[in-house]
Amino acid sequence: MAPQDCSHIEIHGINNLQKWNKIMNAKTKIATLSLIALASFGTLKAQSSNDNLLAFNNASKAKTELKTKKAVMNAPVVKQGDAGDATLASYDDRLAIHITGRNDANMPTEKYATMLAGAFADRKYTDKPMYITVTYSERDQEGETFATIYMDGSRYKTKDGYNVFTPEQIGKAIKTISNTHVTRHGDKHVIKSNTPSTSLVLN
Repeated sequence: MAPQDCSHIEIHGINNLQKWNKIMNAKTKIATLSLIALASFGTLKAQSSNDNLLAFNNASKAKTELKTKKAVMNAPVVKQGDAGDATLASYDDRLAIHITGRNDANMPTEKYATMLAGAFADRKYTDKPMYITVTYSERDQEGETFATIYMDGSRYKTKDGYNVFTPEQIGKAIKTISNTHVTRHGDKHVIKSNTPSTSLVLN
């Protein structure tokens, strides 16, 4: 089965052009990444190159330790952290998400994280439920909350190259993302129980 992508996901709540023009003119040093879905409404500002470098360094430093100690997940995990923590959590063919909260969010960042972590383990949203780790952080910055996805240490991107998403996009694509992950990395982390735990482990 060919990997599926998230490019068909509808983006909701990002249709105010004046708001996005203001964001694009904000005096920040973050890099701009385009996010175009089937019904594209605009662009998101994504992580800076410094954030990506920090994530890479943090994850690389901890990878050796992970090889000798692979924790068994019995529930979804939600914790404060950065993209490096999410990268690390995705090793051993796992799936992880990092959410960066900003000032124009529709809800608190931690709530986004808990909702997504629970949903990926829920058969209502996917026939391949998995316990995943969702990390989150906050920025005192104008703009929408955005998220990145990690699979076995690599940042997920669609076949068109998009790798930054809104939490709402991910929520609407849980089945697609789960199927893509299993196609690429196997089903060893798919929950076999008919009643998986959606009780969160909060750190």
